[in-house]
Parts: sequence; structure tokens; C-alpha cells
Amino acid sequence: MPRQVFIKRVYYMVKLIHHFRKAGKKEKCKYCPGSYVDLAGHIQRQHAEKIQDEATDDGNNKSRRPRKPTNNQMENIIDTPATSTDASEHSEYGDEVQEMLTTRFKGMIEMVLQLKSDLEETKAENVQLKEAQNNLQRINLEQSQTIQTQATRNTEHVQDCVATNTQYKKNDDAEKKKIQELTAENRELIATLDDLKQRNYQIQSNFAIQRSELEAEISRLNVSFKSTVKNFAELKQSTDDSINRLTMSNDELRSIVKTKDIKIKQMEEEIHRLSFGTDADAVEEESFTYSGVCVKMHDVVVDSKIDYVLLSQKILKVNTCEDISNKNLNVWVADGKYITLKKSYQIFLEKELLCRENRVSTLLEYVFGCNFKKLVLINQEICFKEYQKLLASKRIEEVEFRRVQVMGEYDELLRIDEILKDIPNIHKFVYEFRDDEFKDQNAACETSKNLGKLQPFPNLRVFHLFNLQKGFELGKFIKKNPDVDFYPPKCVVETPKIE
Repeated sequence: MPRQVFIKRVYYMVKLIHHFRKAGKKEKCKYCPGSYVDLAGHIQRQHAEKIQDEATDDGNNKSRRPRKPTNNQMENIIDTPATSTDASEHSEYGDEVQEMLTTRFKGMIEMVLQLKSDLEETKAENVQLKEAQNNLQRINLEQSQTIQTQATRNTEHVQDCVATNTQYKKNDDAEKKKIQELTAENRELIATLDDLKQRNYQIQSNFAIQRSELEAEISRLNVSFKSTVKNFAELKQSTDDSINRLTMSNDELRSIVKTKDIKIKQMEEEIHRLSFGTDADAVEEESFTYSGVCVKMHDVVVDSKIDYVLLSQKILKVNTCEDISNKNLNVWVADGKYITLKKSYQIFLEKELLCRENRVSTLLEYVFGCNFKKLVLINQEICFKEYQKLLASKRIEEVEFRRVQVMGEYDELLRIDEILKDIPNIHKFVYEFRDDEFKDQNAACETSKNLGKLQPFPNLRVFHLFNLQKGFELGKFIKKNPDVDFYPPKCVVETPKIE
């Protein structure tokens, strides 16, 4: 709000308040019907004659003009001493004049008091106006400072805008220069494009000519290829027919030759038997020469017995091989059939080998190879070569050694930790120590330490030890293989029956 407008509004408000204050003190005049005035001052100023008439004629003077005292009467009133209190000494107008003067004096006193009161109120209002003026000056000063600050900011903003505009002009000039350069480059590119279009037109013309020539050549080659394919199909059909006939003839000849070979060998054995008078089972065994043929048990069984003539110079694949408890004879059973070990053939063990009574060395002389999963040896002594042949299988998962003595490459005794190194994929391991396996307690302690140094076995689930000796502990080995079922009794138990 502007300062002048605010001052004007304050001035008119103060004036209106003062007017209403004075109006509130006015009374109704009996000589002026229908008007409200400052009664004391108004009657003395406007109706002095009426007051005088009322005083001189007891109010019975009905004339409109007041009756004035004569000169003699006024002189008597004036000459009369003011200290006289005797009414008879004055004229009839003296009382009226004194009363009139008294009334006027009282009115003047009241007026002076009223003026004094109005003066105080005016002073108070003046103080308020001065405070309002001070507030207005303070507000004006603050607004001036705000306007000055805003003007400074606007000036800085204008300067920034001018600097920005100057920078924009420079950028615009640079852009115009770039546009001119790009326009020149564009013209060069258009010229180059026109040249390329001309060359492309020439290339397309040449390509159309070459394409028509190539299509003609391809059509000629397709005709030639179709005829060649047809001839090849006919030739292949005839060749396949010939191969099928030759294959059938070859199979028939092989069957005939095989049958004749068998008959010839039988006849030779019969001739040899008749010539020397001996039984066929007592004939000296022939040496083994691998013919490259592998057979299974059902291929060489005739009338529920193994035909060793059919088995000659072949390798017999056996799933399970085990010995039979017989003190006098070296008896073996292969896949449920009694088998006689001969040098004319060899055995390949595929699944299991169980040796409890017989010496396993007698069997290994006739074993061509091993790929079994389960190995059980009880009361055996094997050399390093036999040990290598037995553990050559990469599929071995279950090993049971009970009182087995294994010799090393340099005829040293192999301990349990050295045996476990060669079977890292073992699932079940059962080992029974011999009574003389360790010379003393230090040897047992050293073996247990070596066992604890081995890497964990990820597939091992069962680890049973029997006939443990003093100084042998499994602490570290157990910590490295927490998922294994350990069973280490401290006394030799009776060897369970192997199924």
C-alpha cells in the first residue's frame, strides 16, 4: 500500500473518531426544536436575550425581542458593590444580570474544562498518530531497502542476461560458421553421390548381363547335376545290393569256417587221445594266444557245462568270481559255474572278486584284466604286480582286506594309508590288521598320523577297522571325513561269513 494513501486513511479515521466523541456530548436545545448542540455554550451564544427575558419578567415576557435594561438600571448594577448580599439594595435588574453573568461564567468554566479534556484527547491521538507515522517510516525504510536489494539483484540478473546473450551470439556465430562448412561438405557429398549413382548404374547394367549369363550356366549345370545324381543313385543301389549279397555270403562262410574249425579241433583232440591213450582232460594245455574275441559265459556253456574248446584262445568276461572252501582242491566258481583254470584262455573280471580260502595268486595267473567294483581278500599274501593288477580298476568302490599282506615295489610292506591312496573313489573300506602288522607302538602311531594327512574321501561312507593296536588313533582322519560311519573295535573279532 502506498505511503500517502495510508496516511490519508489514518487522518480521516482520527477525524471521524473525534467527531463522534464530540457528538456524544451534545444535548437537545429547548429553544431550537429538533437539534442537538453543545447546550451550555449554545444557549449562552444564541439565546442570551431569551434567558434575560425570563429573568426580568419571571418568564412572562412574551415579546420576541428581549427587554433591555435602561442606562440607569445598568449603572446601578455596575456601581453596586460585588460584596453586598442584600437583595433590596439592587434594582430589579441586578439579580437578573448577576444570575446571567454567573450562568455565563459557569458555562465558560465548563467550556474550558471541556476544551482541556479535548486537548488531552487530541494529545493522545497525536501520540498515536506519531507512532503510526514512525511505523509508516519504518515500513517505508524496509520497503526501500527491499526495493534497493531487489533492484541490485535485477541489475545483476540483467548483467548475467547480457553476458549470456553475448555468449549466445558468439555460439550462434560459431554455429553459423559450422553450418556453412557443413553446407560446403554437403555439396561435395552430393556431387560424390551423383558420381556413385552413375557408377552404380553402370555396375547394375554389367551385373544384369553377367547374371543372365550365370543363370544360363546354372540351368545347364542343374540339368547335368540331375543326370549325374540319377546315375549315382542307380550305381549306389546296385553297389548296396552287391554289398548285402557279399555280407550274407561272408557271414555264411564264417559260420561254416567256425563250425569246421571246431570239428577239426575236436577231431585233433580225439586223434591225439586215441594215439596216446589218454583222456581229453589230461591233455597238455596249449598256450594262450589272444584271437581278439571276447565271450561271456552263456556263449561257451553247452549242456550246462563250459565248453573249453569254444573258449580256447578267447577272453571270458566274468561278472562274479569266488573260491569254494575246499582244503584239497583249488576250486573256483565264475557266474555260478565251476570253472577249471587253463592256459588256453584268460578271464576278465567285471564286477566282483571274493577270495577267502584259495590263494588269489593262482587265479591272477589266468586273469587278463580287472574292472570290478568289489574286492574281498582274506588271509592273503600278494606281491606288488598282483596288487597293481587288482587295483587297476577305476570303478572299484568296495574293498575288504582281512589279515592281508601287501608287498611294495621294493619288497617293503604297504601300510593301510598307502593302500587308501590308490583307491580315492572308495565307498566302503573294511580292514583287519594282522597281529604282527606293527613292530611297536611308534609304528602304529606313525601310520595313524600318515592316515590323518590324506586328503578327504568325498565318496567314503563306511570305514571299519578291526584288531586295532595301541598307538593307532583316527582323530584327524575322522574330522576330515565327518559323513563316514566309523567302527573301530579294540579286540579281534571272529571273521564274519562273507556272502
